[in-house]
Amino acid sequence: MSKSLPALLFVLAVFLLGLGWGLTAATLRLPPSPQVHDAIKTARALWDEAFAPPYWGEVAKVSDTPLPIGNRFADTPDGPAGETFLVGGGLNQFFDLCPDFGCLAVTMTSSGEITDAAPYLPDQIYAHPTVENTYESLGFDPKRNTRPIGVSAYGNGDLLVTFQAHGAVFPYGTGVGRIAPDGSPVWFRLDYAHHWAHLNPDQTAWVPTLKLGDVRAEIEAATGLDNLDCADNAQLLSAVEHLDPNGNVIASFDLIDAFLKSPFIQFVGETSDPCDWLHLNNVDVAPIDIPGIAAKGDLLLSLRNLSALAILDVKTGTIRHLVRGNFLQQHAARFLDGTHVVLFDNWGGTTGTRVNGQMPAEIVVVDLVTGGEKTLFPNPATLPEYAAIVSNRAGHIDISKDGSRLLAVFSEAGQALELDAKSGAVLAAYANLQDLSTRSGISENGRTKAILYDLFSMSFHTGSLVEH
Repeated sequence: MSKSLPALLFVLAVFLLGLGWGLTAATLRLPPSPQVHDAIKTARALWDEAFAPPYWGEVAKVSDTPLPIGNRFADTPDGPAGETFLVGGGLNQFFDLCPDFGCLAVTMTSSGEITDAAPYLPDQIYAHPTVENTYESLGFDPKRNTRPIGVSAYGNGDLLVTFQAHGAVFPYGTGVGRIAPDGSPVWFRLDYAHHWAHLNPDQTAWVPTLKLGDVRAEIEAATGLDNLDCADNAQLLSAVEHLDPNGNVIASFDLIDAFLKSPFIQFVGETSDPCDWLHLNNVDVAPIDIPGIAAKGDLLLSLRNLSALAILDVKTGTIRHLVRGNFLQQHAARFLDGTHVVLFDNWGGTTGTRVNGQMPAEIVVVDLVTGGEKTLFPNPATLPEYAAIVSNRAGHIDISKDGSRLLAVFSEAGQALELDAKSGAVLAAYANLQDLSTRSGISENGRTKAILYDLFSMSFHTGSLVEH
């Protein structure tokens, strides 16, 4: 034993030295830690790509609704409100009307009649971008690796569409384009844009986008926090761009820089993801001056990873106001009126009510002046089948022109509800059902039942998707 002890101690010392170096390299991101991390990411991406199931678009599930599909709107106690809606689509959606790759968007009445349809032509959209950023991807295919998210209509029938990545693509922000009613791109920017853009009356747009970089040192210096580490070399940094009708950048704001110049930088230390500090997912424009909070024209930002709303001063490029409440991982913050904001509370933090062990999404109204919160939906009068809808990672809200009604899109549930803006009563209910029975490779179950798709965009609409 005495003869082998030196050898054992030597092996132990080498082990401890290697362990110490490994921990130090991982903490400080010294070689070979970044290389090992990148190799693991690549191996995981290769595995996911090699064993990925067939991709039919953003399928939620096979529904219980038998084919053929009738009216996608359900009867509700208050009845449909007689509206026309702009419904966002994607790969294989509304396939009977757009038999190549599905429809990018359709207009639909609350009786279920589709009045116009714009085809989804991803190969054309991605063919000649006016701006082209670099992506990490394995054999990038726009039909498989991207999906349309936000859809808004220009005055002439063109569509403003934002896209995000699907599958093994980094980063998730993909691009934004102006798409003609025939599905062809007027212009397209492959520029890390994502989520939902805000189309202004002057046909300019505020668009959430991303930059890549490492701001850990700046945030540590400003906050004193040294525990916010991201293993990725490139962090996702939220930004917002102002685009003219031709897709040119009028102005751009780096939101981490805006926080660093504000009194609210410490809140960034409470991010839920230091690889994606803010996760901007919606932009709206302040309609009036709110003393001490916002000036008319300032931007309302929904920042998911802070569970916060922020007001961006567009003159100084700094954050002038921050609101945090009981809402969690929210989306789609919109001005309901001059001082009230309505938002999609993904994790139901305002009331914290659990249904079948899950937290249903809530539609919440926040008073920017007092900070008070009110859960508009669900409420005690809401029927059980609507009160328990879960959508943890996405959601959208549109407001009717007269402000009397809301359209709440529960993305991961493939549903939308038209709500009374005062009472929260359900006026109409939509299910994003699709017929894929004529597609080759569809299961037998999918040949007899409608397939429910995720729903990312649906809004009140007037006009048509026909050029004029």
